[in-house]
Amino acid sequence: MKPRFTICRLGAQAKVASVDTIITNADLLIICRRLTDQTDFEVKWVNKRIRGKMFTLETDSQIFYITYTPKEVGGRNSYLQSVPTAFGLYLKEFVSSKKPCQFCLYFTPFRGENQTRYHQLMYRLLISMGVNFINADEGLRGLTLRGYSTVRELIKDREANRLRNLSNQSSYITDEGTSYYVYGKTFGANQKETTMLCLALCRISNKPIRLFQISDNDSEYLSDTDIESIKIFAKNFGRAKIEILNDTYDFTKGEEGPYVPTPPEESLRSPRFIFNLLEKTGGHKRCELCHCEIESIIQGAHIYPVYAIKQRLDLPFSERLRMATDQNNGLWLCENHHKLFDRGLIKFEEGKLHVLPKLTDSNVAFVERISPYKSIQGDYYTPAMADYFAKRDEFYRAEKLYEQL
Repeated sequence: MKPRFTICRLGAQAKVASVDTIITNADLLIICRRLTDQTDFEVKWVNKRIRGKMFTLETDSQIFYITYTPKEVGGRNSYLQSVPTAFGLYLKEFVSSKKPCQFCLYFTPFRGENQTRYHQLMYRLLISMGVNFINADEGLRGLTLRGYSTVRELIKDREANRLRNLSNQSSYITDEGTSYYVYGKTFGANQKETTMLCLALCRISNKPIRLFQISDNDSEYLSDTDIESIKIFAKNFGRAKIEILNDTYDFTKGEEGPYVPTPPEESLRSPRFIFNLLEKTGGHKRCELCHCEIESIIQGAHIYPVYAIKQRLDLPFSERLRMATDQNNGLWLCENHHKLFDRGLIKFEEGKLHVLPKLTDSNVAFVERISPYKSIQGDYYTPAMADYFAKRDEFYRAEKLYEQL
């Protein structure tokens, strides 16, 4: 058969221009020649609204699912925002297609800057997902990129982007030793970024992934389409399994088994606490007292303990939950310092480390030796944090947790 394009003519919204005013015959010729080495093709225009800016090119042996970029780059998110939607539609077709399928991105002639650090991150995610760039030589103006080969490389690149744009705090990836955790927001462009990160991680990770969906504005979950995309992709293309959870799960650090959903009115332990701590520290996990940066042993330590907050029946549940997940009610500590802190062997006074006298002199000397940094970093020590320390001290004194062994 002659290569045949099938394209829905109408824009996704009534105010959007029809597709045939954006994708011209010259564009179709480039696409056909690059994908099939042929220049003779047919076009079937369908008077329906296009979804995900995606159309198809079918030959005797293959179907290409093609999405395209807008003619104006616009904001950092808008240029590629339709790609995850199109990719999800492609995956649904992939599982039922009788022909081999390939997902492709076509760069239309455009105005604006499409090579920012953030755009480059997104391109590398797409390459990692297996997306074929039809005309990268034209659309990326000679920029040469490759996909991510390791999750560590992806995390490093994501954090470098975050440092250059402090307003971009939408998603975080942490290495928990036996698995990777993704804390992803669920609204608008943040939702699409979360989806793309998970798809790329499924392809390159060598250990399981847990996605915690962090509620964002009025959105508590990724869209059904995005969740289905992640599941289909992990099953058919992924090296790693992915578990999709939300922020109403009872979150216990180090738990090996499946997380169990807990009714929101009963649980104060939520992945949102870790997400909020990551937001406060720009995604950086480092023990306050020894500056250890081995992520798998760095834990989010509550200042005013959750089990103390649970007893505050004088407060409505919404306020107790706010306190339990407040970024000012926590700090990063390594496993050793976290245990010392929870057991009342060390405390903080005005942000400075204080070792309790119930330890022997030799043990005090040991704690001093493993704690070369003896105060909370000035930028992170806030009046709200000081208030939580005061609440902690009051509770620990009442429970006699500061007394001699």
